[in-house]
Amino acid sequence: MKFRNINTPMRDHFSIYGDLPEADIRELLDASERIQGLKDVEADIHEAYGQFAEENCLQRIIAELSALQRNLRGDNRKAISEIIQLVEDTQTQLWNATDYGREKLLEALAGVR
Repeated sequence: MKFRNINTPMRDHFSIYGDLPEADIRELLDASERIQGLKDVEADIHEAYGQFAEENCLQRIIAELSALQRNLRGDNRKAISEIIQLVEDTQTQLWNATDYGREKLLEALAGVR
């Protein structure tokens, strides 16, 4: 059984002796499997990135509610105005969460590359 001096990198040992000890070969095979796993993670990250909502995903609902509001009076108009504000707030929160999630996915992607 051969051993490599711990201070000698695998590449240098291989260049000098033309082979590697069995333990180093096993380590490289394990690393190869982990690298393949990271490629799978990278594909998953790209897929997840595309699943977030668009920035103005609720804009059509807000527009429809606003059009309805123009035809209402009194308490009904006030109530729909409050609903519009809730939907707008939800859209802002959704976009902030989307932006944060995408940022974290990009950081994860950078980590697996």
